[in-house]
Amino acid sequence: AMATFWGNFVFAGKSKFKSILSVVLFGEVIYAAGAIIGALMMLAKKSIMASLSLGVLVADRGANSVAYVALSKIDLFIIWEIIVVGIGLSIIFGFSRNRGYVLSVLSVGMLSIIHIALTAIGSLF
Repeated sequence: AMATFWGNFVFAGKSKFKSILSVVLFGEVIYAAGAIIGALMMLAKKSIMASLSLGVLVADRGANSVAYVALSKIDLFIIWEIIVVGIGLSIIFGFSRNRGYVLSVLSVGMLSIIHIALTAIGSLF
């Protein structure tokens, strides 16, 4: 829904919701593959702090710390997802590749920003 809002209304593109949804869901397949690999790493290490993100640098602070959540968003598979979704959105909207990346960060990356903000609010209480 966020990709439709940003692409059709803000950037004045023209695309159907079904095609936008298919591109974003294709990106989620990449994220799911990363989650499976991460789960296998957690099983092998026998710890929940195994990851392919920069969150391992502050793993000693705990999985609920704002620093861990923020750095865990810099993950190999999340970056790959944003790139793939950006390419797909640029094709279906007819935008330049750079504009597709911006649209991808505004839609897919906004979920990461919301997660970080909710963690920060939760740490206050």
